[in-house]
Amino acid sequence: MRAALALTLILTACGGGISTDVTIPQDTGDGDGGADGGDTDGGSTITDGGGTTGTDDDEDDWTVEEGDCNDADPNVHPDATDVCYDGVDSDCDGSNDFDCDGDGYESSAYEGDDCLDTDAAVYPGASESRADGKDSDCDDQVDEDAYCNVYAPMSNATSSYRTYATTSIVDGGTYIETTTLESYNEAAQTVTLSRVMDNGSGSTSTIREGWSCSEDGTVSVSGYTYNTFGMDLLNITFSAASPRALPQEQMIPGNKWDIAYDANDATEGLVWTVSGTATVLPQENITTTAGIYATLPIEVSYTLTSFSDYATDREATVTWYLSPGVGVVYSLELLADGSIGEERELSSVSGFYAMDPSDFIGE
Repeated sequence: MRAALALTLILTACGGGISTDVTIPQDTGDGDGGADGGDTDGGSTITDGGGTTGTDDDEDDWTVEEGDCNDADPNVHPDATDVCYDGVDSDCDGSNDFDCDGDGYESSAYEGDDCLDTDAAVYPGASESRADGKDSDCDDQVDEDAYCNVYAPMSNATSSYRTYATTSIVDGGTYIETTTLESYNEAAQTVTLSRVMDNGSGSTSTIREGWSCSEDGTVSVSGYTYNTFGMDLLNITFSAASPRALPQEQMIPGNKWDIAYDANDATEGLVWTVSGTATVLPQENITTTAGIYATLPIEVSYTLTSFSDYATDREATVTWYLSPGVGVVYSLELLADGSIGEERELSSVSGFYAMDPSDFIGE
């Protein structure tokens, strides 16, 4: 701007017919009407091609009329980068300099109430409906309302969150199993849980289970589909939901519940029935490839009576080791003759956070 002004003055002095866009303000002095040597109070004035006049005293190329909210500081204008917590509205957007994430709450580091001022979803009174490891409502508790039942977490939507080394009940082979919450309805607290088992030879089998968590916190499975070699073999619906976990306050060692349902295939009709009893066992630490977890085991002794070629009659006991905030970290199914029906060991976990069981076990 200064170079353009100097060039214009030179051309004008040489008699050139140049019309200038720059107006040099008159010396107004100190208000005494003098025109010689007084201070300039009016500042620089810029006239654009359309005749609009604006003031740019700090010469930052932003006029007051264009939104420069501090024309005495060249570092303050609408195109500047605003640095939080310095008390300066550098970009002139009018935002609160102590509410960096714009959620309406000032940072707790500067006498406000926002315990995480880099996340607009974290503030006093926010929802804790997601298991994200954050104290979303700033009450010094993490994820306390994130689960319908912490022993069977269902709140990280459609991310792949558990992998297992699995020995399958189907053929005794060893698989890498990836467990995913394939679909998630937060309002209804229902998920489709997908178990994809890969034998490492290009063949996979997929079991999709329908899980739900009732208002009181009981977690149940209502049926499943089974696909192998790209073909849907079974589409099972249970006549009654099969409870997998009691409400958290009832997850006390010694508590029991019954399991009884008919398994009906969409094509074959009744294919088997199951009856059994589930028991909560004492807390136990379990070491897996993914780490050491404090768990509450649930032991289910059951009888399966088959009415098709898809299963055989059997009696078995399966134990699920449930870690708060993770779910199943290990499970073992033993048939009546002592052989393994299915064994699963957690290899990795993401999207949920292991918690201290003492926070959730009923008294």
